[in-house]
Amino acid sequence: MPAALALAGCSAGGGGGDLLAEEGACGYDQQTLLPAMEAALPADATVQVAVKMSGAGQETVIDAVVAYTPTGAEMDMTTLSNGEGFALIVVDDRLFVSDSISGGAYQELDGSDPAAAQLRSQAASMDIASSFAAWDAGLERVELVGEDEIDGEPVCHYSLTVGAAAAAEAQGDPLVPGMPETVTYELYLTEGDLMRRAEFELGGIEAEMNATRWNEPVVIEAPSGASLSGS
Repeated sequence: MPAALALAGCSAGGGGGDLLAEEGACGYDQQTLLPAMEAALPADATVQVAVKMSGAGQETVIDAVVAYTPTGAEMDMTTLSNGEGFALIVVDDRLFVSDSISGGAYQELDGSDPAAAQLRSQAASMDIASSFAAWDAGLERVELVGEDEIDGEPVCHYSLTVGAAAAAEAQGDPLVPGMPETVTYELYLTEGDLMRRAEFELGGIEAEMNATRWNEPVVIEAPSGASLSGS
């Protein structure tokens, strides 16, 4: 299933907006929604992504600043789960991890480190662009729910039905045991066709991904003085 949107949740934005209705912006279907989203994302896009997941006695909050480059997404992110957390920086295809979300001493992970693959997977889950191919493969239905507002911003609300097996195969991920045949996502797009929020509920876990501060200047750098793991 799409990595980035496997971390989305179930709360709804409130209100409604006449601006979108006047401009006729809410009107994409199964054939036109994803191409519009891809076209709206510039090659050098930046975005701040916040994810909240809760259920089964756990609560996880992930915050990331993401910058897209010709070689992939770079990010500076923190993860806090049940009071414990860590920080991760991904830059130039290198991984730097700190056991403090406040950005304490960082250690660079060698590619052979068993933790590297897991951390890369978590970083990929914050990469909105990486979901397009998986969604394109698994998308079975797009329904326009209508206009809405999130924090006063007009958005278009769509409900998407995605085939889990096809999406996972396109993403190169294994299908999680017990995964239903389809997953329903609630997707909210800005006037510029950028994702503002995505939500779902799965296996008792509710999650919500919010994307804000699109295309603002950001700087993501390798931390100075980072030691190499195992050295």
